[in-house]
Amino acid sequence: MVVCHCELVNDRTISEIVSGQVLTVEEVTDRCGAGGRCGGCHESIERLLAASETRVRVAV
Repeated sequence: MVVCHCELVNDRTISEIVSGQVLTVEEVTDRCGAGGRCGGCHESIERLLAASETRVRVAV
């Protein structure tokens, strides 16, 4: 699923970038560009980050 239409970044790309790390939207933007233009995808990025953080807590 495309998360950032401005930069054509999908959820898999963001999941790979996060992979076990707790990051901010700004850090995701720095790494792949998602969220760096219009900001319309920030909420979707935040949901992906929250889901990743939950997985990290469960794995620990």
